[in-house]
Amino acid sequence: MNTFTAIDFETATGYRNGICQIRLVRIENGITSKEINLLVQPPGNFYWNQFSDIHGISSKKNK
Repeated sequence: MNTFTAIDFETATGYRNGICQIRLVRIENGITSKEINLLVQPPGNFYWNQFSDIHGISSKKNK
């Protein structure tokens, strides 16, 4: 069986603690079996505009 879980982090800033989204995808024999997508509020709910331009995630005050 070829099974693995892929993980992706989106960041709000260039700092390691600035995670704003986490996505996990479980693949079993080439088929997606489970997906989890979570939005995370980074410290101070602060986002760099150039990062928001890339992934489309921002604080409510920046929308």
